[in-house]
Amino acid sequence: MSGQQVSKLPGYYCRNLQLKPKLSLSEIEKLLPPSQFLRVHRSFIINREKIKHVEGNRIHLDKHVVPLGRSFREGFFNVLNQR
Repeated sequence: MSGQQVSKLPGYYCRNLQLKPKLSLSEIEKLLPPSQFLRVHRSFIINREKIKHVEGNRIHLDKHVVPLGRSFREGFFNVLNQR
């Protein structure tokens, strides 16, 4: 599962299913286990287990590439280095 906010309504993808809940991405982030999910951009939350590799400011997942936001970069690499 990964989350991407499109305009003001977030869209969440779980495999091939897209969900449109009425919660903000920040509210969803609080509900997800931080040991499994990471906020990597103001519009994206990703499942750590789906990360294939990181190239510059892009995170490659199974079938998607998501941007790594500047303000999330340091925290992202700190969490990855703790693996």
